[in-house]
Amino acid sequence: MTKSNDSLRQFVELRASLDRERTELQQRLQQVESALSGTPAAPRPAAAKVAAAPARAPQAVRPAAAPKKASPAKPAKKTAPVAKSSHKSLGMRETIAKLVAKSPLRIGDIVNGMQRSGYVFKSSNPTNSVGAYLYGAEGKKCFVRNDGKFSLKPGAKL
Repeated sequence: MTKSNDSLRQFVELRASLDRERTELQQRLQQVESALSGTPAAPRPAAAKVAAAPARAPQAVRPAAAPKKASPAKPAKKTAPVAKSSHKSLGMRETIAKLVAKSPLRIGDIVNGMQRSGYVFKSSNPTNSVGAYLYGAEGKKCFVRNDGKFSLKPGAKL
């Protein structure tokens, strides 16, 4: 019996601690809302202190509060535009075509060649970008895959 009494006492203490923390958080939230809205904060009713409350049935979940009006947006930081490639006239298709015109290449070799030629990828994973392009609808118009290597499709218009 003492084990269940200890568990019950521990539960009651934990619940009281959580209730105090909730009250503190509600007060902090009220301060934040007051600061954001620019109006003085109206006091909220404090949550009832729980010492040894009897077990209650679970309450239904309350719907989320309506969204608050957005504050004016901060001006965006000015950043330098990212160049698509060092060769302004060459896009991904043209760069790949230039590389595979000499001999068929695997995706990894195409990526390395593009990086050596100065092409700057917009994504963090250039292999995925090149693979998506080559296997996608645009790539199938111009390139053909044979034994894992890509080459120009005969008669393809670039």
